[in-house]
Amino acid sequence: MKSEPLSLIELDGFWWKRDWAELERTVFNLTPCFNDFEKHFAKFLDTAPDITRFAKLAETYTKFSIEYLNHKGAISFYYPDFVAEQDLGKGSSKMWLIETKGWELVDVPLKDARAKDWCKDATKLTGLNWEYLKVKQLIYNGLTNDLIAMPGKSFEEFLKKLFQQKELL
Repeated sequence: MKSEPLSLIELDGFWWKRDWAELERTVFNLTPCFNDFEKHFAKFLDTAPDITRFAKLAETYTKFSIEYLNHKGAISFYYPDFVAEQDLGKGSSKMWLIETKGWELVDVPLKDARAKDWCKDATKLTGLNWEYLKVKQLIYNGLTNDLIAMPGKSFEEFLKKLFQQKELL
């Protein structure tokens, strides 16, 4: 486990046999994607004018994980899907740890809770504002007409739509 800051730009290259997207605002020349949902979301982050940079975290390949206690009480590793920086204007920004989620298995609430705690800790330690966001595929599909349209003109607009949808569930 590495305790000093992790720089994605310093990572070695890695082989990827799944889908990918060629995008602009990420450190990787190709963005690894596990499915169409992640690929669409990555394209959205790339086009959202208030996202200054982002990365699709490819599990062990990008060396970023969060320890958590799984439902059996054992230590496991959670690999979030994305990290992104949102420009809030007037020289301020917010860092997002983002999980795109299709179906939810028993450990997902445990991972969510740990990711929220990690963001609180990261905010205290770095002085940067970190927040966790889970994007459920069912809601995202509704906002994008089943991955045809973008979910908003900006990340901020997407967040507003997303939280309105969550209120309906």
